[in-house]
Amino acid sequence: MKPEDDEKEIEVSEDKPKAAEEAAAADAAPPRSGGKAIHVSKSDVPKPRFTPKRALILLAIVVVGVTLSVFFAREKDVYASWQSPDGQHTVTVYRIARMFSMPGGGSDAPGMILLTNADGTVLNRRKIGMVQLASEPEWGEGSVTMKLMFEWPIE
Repeated sequence: MKPEDDEKEIEVSEDKPKAAEEAAAADAAPPRSGGKAIHVSKSDVPKPRFTPKRALILLAIVVVGVTLSVFFAREKDVYASWQSPDGQHTVTVYRIARMFSMPGGGSDAPGMILLTNADGTVLNRRKIGMVQLASEPEWGEGSVTMKLMFEWPIE
């Protein structure tokens, strides 16, 4: 190839636009290698951005995030609360929210029963399988009792 061939200019006249387009298309065609193999190194080929390995890593991150949010970010709602006759202690039943429940199954949720004093200090606690099992506590001299759940001393 001569250097002049690479630098030829195409003159476009208004009379012959078709001829000019054909000449431009011929110049735009990829050069032929003359039967020789073209060597392309791996560094010349762009790497794909989304590979199966990256997809698995992303999936693992999502699964771990959802799992952690289910176990550690559960809200606790007050299901019921009772105050002692003297106003010094409170028994509170918290319902631990679940991600999924059937309609009408809100009271089947697990929960926590806390005995606190007037300052808000937790004196005793107990986990329960279903908050609907909690009943009104009986306040006695120096103790509080909930049927089939607990009997805690009050100081």
